[in-house]
Amino acid sequence: MDPFRDIYRKTDTPYHAPRRSRKLFRQPTASDGSPPPVASNGEGDPAGQGPADPPVPSRFKQRRRKKKRFHFWRTLLSSRLNNLLIGFSLFIGGVMMLVVLSHFLRYRAATRQVAPPSAPAPTGTVARAIPADLAARVATWRQLPDTIIEVENLQQRKLMEQAEARLQTALAVHPAALSLHLALARLRIETARPAEAVEPLAAALEAEPSNLEARHLLATALDQLGEYGMSRQVAEWILEADPYSSEAHRIAAAAFLKSDQPRAALPHLRKIANLEFDNPDVQGDLAEAYSLAGEHDKAIDMFENILRQEPSNALAWFNLVVCYARQAKTNEAVEALNRAAASLGTNRVSTWIAKPEFDSLRGHPAFQVPANAEETIAPPTDSAEPASSTGG
Repeated sequence: MDPFRDIYRKTDTPYHAPRRSRKLFRQPTASDGSPPPVASNGEGDPAGQGPADPPVPSRFKQRRRKKKRFHFWRTLLSSRLNNLLIGFSLFIGGVMMLVVLSHFLRYRAATRQVAPPSAPAPTGTVARAIPADLAARVATWRQLPDTIIEVENLQQRKLMEQAEARLQTALAVHPAALSLHLALARLRIETARPAEAVEPLAAALEAEPSNLEARHLLATALDQLGEYGMSRQVAEWILEADPYSSEAHRIAAAAFLKSDQPRAALPHLRKIANLEFDNPDVQGDLAEAYSLAGEHDKAIDMFENILRQEPSNALAWFNLVVCYARQAKTNEAVEALNRAAASLGTNRVSTWIAKPEFDSLRGHPAFQVPANAEETIAPPTDSAEPASSTGG
């Protein structure tokens, strides 16, 4: 035995390698099955070579990974669900391709159709489409704002007839001018001719139904004519576009009050009071509506609050006394009447006794009407009928 031979090195096939990898280490055999002769250098090693190196383990790991990877994809592609998904995807893709192809063919067919050449426009057609007096009409349209200013100046100088004549002349030239119709209707309302204002307002709304100014003027004209149902409808039409219009709420409230429906007027008056919380007249109208609706306690509280802020408010004193009289509270009414006389003067308050609201107070011993009243200043006409104080 060679003392220099490494007994721990194996020259045969390593059994720790995988089965398929053993082929790499099998040595070729002769035709009779015997191994081929190997040249030896006398030490048991092949001639000119040292001991054989062991196989590199990393190669086997790489092959192992490739094998596992191939096995994963083979398992994935062999599942029945994946086959169904792939088939469905191919079907959808085919349908989409058919749709795209059909659209493309239709587009090609449409582009191949040659449109017939259009006949050339006759010479002068464009020129004939423009009115001959367009330049003059443009010049007069530019003068419309100046006409409105001129009419307003005439109204301020109380020359109503001249202002109306100027508007009539301008309307003859521009019968469809909305601003002229509104100016004419406004002038006729200011001159207490609401019936004549309805016609230009109807023409203005026919041209532009969404014009809020035309709606306001129409509601005001109808209210002056006593058409309270129609004025309320127009006011509600305004509120559909502008829920915060104090004037529209005021017209609707006046229409309800004049139609003896004070409770229906309360929501509109409350809205006005919220919008104009610092206006004592609005608070007085709301208190008066409470009194007419039978809610006298609320009305008395509001009247007292107004008088604390403005002790010389004759209308609030008058309505406070009337509110007590409606409840048949004679003593409280006389007391309020005496307070009003102390604040406003006896001569002024004595003129109220002739009103029908004070029938129960005339013979009351706590209040004596002066025989000779030097000053007879009655409250405003609308205070005798509280419903009309909200008429705007």
